[in-house]
Amino acid sequence: MPIEIPGYKILKKLGQGGMATVYLAEQEIFERQIALKVMSKSLSDDPSFGKRFFREAKIVSNLVHPNIITVHNVGQHEDYYYLSMEHIDGYELKAVKHQLSLQEKIHVVRDVASALAYAGDRGFVHRDIKPENIMLHRTDGRVILMDFGIARAAKTDTQMTQEGMAIGTPHYMSPEQAQGKEVDTRSDIYSLGAVFFLLLTGYVPYDADSAVAIGIKHITDPVPTLPEGLEPLQPLIDGMMAKALEERFETAHALIEELDNLDFDIIEEIEAAAKAAYIQVEDISNETPTVDMSKSSVPLLVRPISGVSRSTSAERFTIADGQFEMEEKASLWPWLVGLLILLSVGGGVLYQQQPTWLTAYIPDLKTNSQLPPPLNAGTNNEPKTEQTLVPSSLPPLRTTQDDDRTHTDKLSASEESSDTTNNSPAIDTEATATITTPSADTTDTLPTQAPTSDISQAAVTPTAEQASALELEKQRQSLLSLREQTPADKQALTLQVQSYRQYLAKAPDDTEINTAFETLQSSLLQRVSKQIENGEFTSATTLLEQLKKQFDDTPKATFESLSTRLTQQQRLATLYKQAQEYASNSALTRPSGGNAIEAFKEVLSLAPKHKGAKQGLSDVYKRLNQIAKRAIQNHEFNKAKRLLNIVLSDDKSNTTAKSLTRQIATIRTENIEIETLSAKAQAQQSNGFLFEPDRSSAFDYYQQILVIRPKHSATLSGIRQLSNDFIQEVKLLIQNDKLETAKYALSKAQVKLPNNTDFKQLLGEVENAIQIRLEASQPRISNLALSATDFNTLVPVVENLPVQARHSLFIGFDYINLQSDATLFQVQLWDGARSLLILEASTIVQGVQGRATLSLDRPVKGFPVGTYVMDVLLANQALSSILFQVE
Repeated sequence: MPIEIPGYKILKKLGQGGMATVYLAEQEIFERQIALKVMSKSLSDDPSFGKRFFREAKIVSNLVHPNIITVHNVGQHEDYYYLSMEHIDGYELKAVKHQLSLQEKIHVVRDVASALAYAGDRGFVHRDIKPENIMLHRTDGRVILMDFGIARAAKTDTQMTQEGMAIGTPHYMSPEQAQGKEVDTRSDIYSLGAVFFLLLTGYVPYDADSAVAIGIKHITDPVPTLPEGLEPLQPLIDGMMAKALEERFETAHALIEELDNLDFDIIEEIEAAAKAAYIQVEDISNETPTVDMSKSSVPLLVRPISGVSRSTSAERFTIADGQFEMEEKASLWPWLVGLLILLSVGGGVLYQQQPTWLTAYIPDLKTNSQLPPPLNAGTNNEPKTEQTLVPSSLPPLRTTQDDDRTHTDKLSASEESSDTTNNSPAIDTEATATITTPSADTTDTLPTQAPTSDISQAAVTPTAEQASALELEKQRQSLLSLREQTPADKQALTLQVQSYRQYLAKAPDDTEINTAFETLQSSLLQRVSKQIENGEFTSATTLLEQLKKQFDDTPKATFESLSTRLTQQQRLATLYKQAQEYASNSALTRPSGGNAIEAFKEVLSLAPKHKGAKQGLSDVYKRLNQIAKRAIQNHEFNKAKRLLNIVLSDDKSNTTAKSLTRQIATIRTENIEIETLSAKAQAQQSNGFLFEPDRSSAFDYYQQILVIRPKHSATLSGIRQLSNDFIQEVKLLIQNDKLETAKYALSKAQVKLPNNTDFKQLLGEVENAIQIRLEASQPRISNLALSATDFNTLVPVVENLPVQARHSLFIGFDYINLQSDATLFQVQLWDGARSLLILEASTIVQGVQGRATLSLDRPVKGFPVGTYVMDVLLANQALSSILFQVE
């Protein structure tokens, strides 16, 4: 019955895999074609699957970016979980990589990096970057990153795949991912680097006969070197595929920046070299499937079951047609056939013993109807993922190798015949809920099941073959219990290796034990690598020698690579320690052959990316810059210049050294100018031109120096001396009664030094002296006297003094500082309120000083009793006034 999802009209099936089927469908509300991914109905039996599915779907749906496939919707209908996504009409990078120019390949890498930058900013890691997951849009030319189905947040454990499994493709897997460690966006950058290397050369960066060998190369081998002619792109490969995380591009943004800085004139020049270096090789993905492996081990491809053919469908689909590679998995029948044969011969013994792995199978075997799926079926839920199906929970029990081979060959022939007649895409065995009984021609080769009486007899008296099988199974279970244990010493290692070898000599095709044995070897090699990395050279040497003896069938290149690395690291450690001692003892640049700079450089010549040496050399340069800076402050310019030249000879971009070098040049130029200005200032100061003339006085020259160097001590001292000299000159002018000259000089000086308190005080004193002198030279009168009678002696009148005047009032006063020989004085008499001018008289005096007398007469009216005011005026200006009373 065809599947129905509300809102979608299914047009055709694009592909089917272990946990999902992809359809080309029409989203009815928008009338657009989409790719509809429907998860297997059997998955809904797992209560936790729905939560995991929606968590994963939420991750993918939140990644909205032109270079990431768009997810439109996610939902659940009845027992089906589904995901609708963008329908891409385009080509897989894997299919068209041979046709791309070098610039187009760089463009592909940049667009994928843009997708990774976007995902990385949101804390998500793709985990499976490979050519098959990269598409080129047919119409708009976009590069689109596919299959975020196993992406997850970098710091969470949420994933739809089985817990405790690491995912990736061996040829593109980062070292940390290969070791099952936590990964971040730098893991995706490494994988993209491997894809870039493939695009540039036509072959993968690391290859070997087995997945474990590929994984070891990713972990231990140096970054691959591009062919001749492609050297300008080597730094990019180095930065993307660095083994140490801290030496890799930290973010995809940093990678994009480097790509954008590429000189495309040079790219065009090396285009021919790129074509010459490019090698077209057979695609490796069909032979190297995506791998699931334990986090604690080096990535290992599980081995195919001996004798079972593993066919691969040649048909491929783009996302427009599904974009899934369908691969028929290795059949379960060889295992089941072997199990049936063993039950026929020794069923009674097995029934009584009932190993734990057999319990679940006995009821179905008795009915000979349907067999359950393997207990440990594949875990990868993506339809496009290729993987070898290995029923790891079902042990490789069989009668004899010949029988096993016979049944396998017949089964393979049957499967090949079935494939020939079936035109639909191959269906992953994981996608089926049950496994049907073998066809007649296959089951005909199985021995007839023994009668019940025979089984009972076998339980009483097991055959030697049955006993051997049970003993072998016991040994197998013992080895499986050791899978998670790494031998602690030499003796334990020897015993564990011997146990594996003894078992595999009897059961060489047991995939699970072979994998465990390879995992043991890989973990031990990792231990050696880690010991080398941590500087534990004695331990690494001892363990490496043990491994050479215990795993003598391992390619020599593996051990030679570690031995070479061990030797190099020991020498580097010695050199690095010596360099640190030189730096600690301040032997930074001298003596020759025994200083920190030379020692750190020697380390870097052997290991260009040695982090400690780089930091050590950087620290030395910082110290040299500091020493040079102090030398500049002490005017030791030659010493500073020598040190800075050392820094810049090795680090031309050292901004501090460049700045200090410019500072020395500036200071030297300034010093010449300061010396010239200082000489001019001193000359003017000696000639008395302290503040004048403007712009060429001693003070003006000093000011020009302070503009160049505001805290120039000699200049500041010169200005203080100049001020003292000026004050002495002004005091001398005052003493010589040259008050106006002194005032003018002080006024000009105060403009240039407005905050000089000595100048302010002295100017006040000069202005006061000028005022006193001015007042002393003005005409004035004194000893003003009033009387009713004439008088010979002047008695100055006191304010409001009573006067007994009748018809005449006599007035007398002394005068001084008159400006001519004859001067007219006026006298006015007012009433007390100054509202009525009562009487006015005048008198002419002779000489600049003397005494004057006159009288005011009123013969008729006289001077009535009352208050009067009298003014004495000179040129209509009152020189004196007095208030008096008449009695």
